Amino acid sequence: MRRLAPAASLAVALTLALALAALPARALADDDARVAASAEVGAFDRDFALGVYYSNWSGSYGSSGVGFKIRWEPLDELGIELVSEVLSVDTGGSGDRTIIPAGFSLYVPIALTGGVRVRPIAGLCTMLSFGEGKDGTASNDVLFGVHAGVGAEVALTGRWSLFADALYQGYFGHPQEGGAWSNAAKSDEIDRTDSFQATIGAAFHL
Repeated sequence: MRRLAPAASLAVALTLALALAALPARALADDDARVAASAEVGAFDRDFALGVYYSNWSGSYGSSGVGFKIRWEPLDELGIELVSEVLSVDTGGSGDRTIIPAGFSLYVPIALTGGVRVRPIAGLCTMLSFGEGKDGTASNDVLFGVHAGVGAEVALTGRWSLFADALYQGYFGHPQEGGAWSNAAKSDEIDRTDSFQATIGAAFHL
């Protein structure tokens, strides 16, 4: 078997050494490229998001609390979100009441700039109402309703955004006005309760 000349052996060894040394640099370059590509994806370019927000209701009665939402945008022109809240109601001193609204909304994201958009919103919802009058009598109820309004959203980074929504809500069931709800929930009377909701929160885009 012919042996390589010392110079040729040295050249082969140097070539292998340079190739091995280049592998980590190549891997780092690939990682940097993937990170850069991910950073270029905006918050509104991602299909899913999780949100948490503060909610305040006014109108027939007042309430406030915290809400959670899950979003999916299957199309550029259409989004779906599932929402749920836990709110404490101002009953006007007639007892204690907690309501848990839950439902879904359809919305149309309309971009104003690359990082700002508005969202016309409409959906259906149900509400669980748990109350206790001053006499200790429980008064629980279930209501069904609709809501519609508009939201605005600002992208802060490629993952985070801030949003605010303003909605009209109409729930059908027993009257829920403060001072009347305890006895009304026990009757057969069905009424529409109107309220206006304002929310502000943050979303993490997946």
